[in-house]
Amino acid sequence: MAKKFDNIPGSSDLLKNIANIKKEANPDSQEIINLSIDLIDEEEMNDQIFDMDELARLEGLKDSILEYGVTNPARVWKKDDGRYLICAGHRRYRSSKMAGKDILPCIIKPWEPDPDKRRIEALDDNMTSRNETPLEKARAINQYIKSQENLHPDWSQGDIVEIIAKRYQMSSATVYRLQSLLDLIPELQKKAEEPDKFAYSGLVNAVKLTKEEQKKFNEKLDRYVETMGSERLNRDWYVETRKKIKSEREEKIVGNFPNKITNVNNDKSNSSAYIMPEEIDSATLKEHQDKQEEEKRKRYLKEIKDSSAKFMTMLEMTLECDERDRSVTLKTLNEVKTSLDKIIESI
Repeated sequence: MAKKFDNIPGSSDLLKNIANIKKEANPDSQEIINLSIDLIDEEEMNDQIFDMDELARLEGLKDSILEYGVTNPARVWKKDDGRYLICAGHRRYRSSKMAGKDILPCIIKPWEPDPDKRRIEALDDNMTSRNETPLEKARAINQYIKSQENLHPDWSQGDIVEIIAKRYQMSSATVYRLQSLLDLIPELQKKAEEPDKFAYSGLVNAVKLTKEEQKKFNEKLDRYVETMGSERLNRDWYVETRKKIKSEREEKIVGNFPNKITNVNNDKSNSSAYIMPEEIDSATLKEHQDKQEEEKRKRYLKEIKDSSAKFMTMLEMTLECDERDRSVTLKTLNEVKTSLDKIIESI
């Protein structure tokens, strides 16, 4: 067909324009379109999750673009105003600008007006295409959970964690462990961005320490590295350091109690007026442990209730039988669930 227009002036440009129009009309076609960089906007959320200020990464990518061009197209949403918003490819965008490029190869996606759905879509694209640090993964997981909670208020966090684990091919325990990095002080979080030097599975040992204790943990870590060099620490060092700091806290608690407490009449002969520090410490720790057990029990019960409700929903959707049998079966299952709920409430 193109040969019929070979002798017509400007026909080549005309055909190219028609091809580009067809590509934009079918954004799911995965075809690559060269877009003007001036028409592309960045997603603000990206900076909150991924480290975009690391100059070395951008410089390295810039050099690659100057030599080979952008080999992997960015993914963008086409907005209603005719501009484009980056879904995946922020580093390629910034490095292309640093390289003085005017265009960026892109795959165009249909506009998604819901910010939470856009966020999840962007996280899916980025989490599967980037080599993220543990801290970047932690931020992404946290953002993913928040967006899913906004979209599905009836979902438990356990449900969402299970989805994340399957989607990103990691265990649920790993998801929780990564998310806990956000409970660390900034100095320790920064170390989680250097996985070759500091194991994130070791750093999470500091999560249950107070902020002041985490600072002490970080100081000990810095001193160790300064003494031993850049050799990667094994997990035992993190565990032992946490135990030592926690032990210092318990000793301090005991030391803050008086060795004896007199009664109102100041009767020192009364044995009840004397309380040994060990007994006070034991009572304090017991109270703390009981509180933790109660919180664990509440979380456990919530998981049971969530699982029970989810179980009923899945059965209702997948049960294959005629209407009469279906009704009888569901009635029985509802009775089982009611009994289970009564048992849970009585615990």
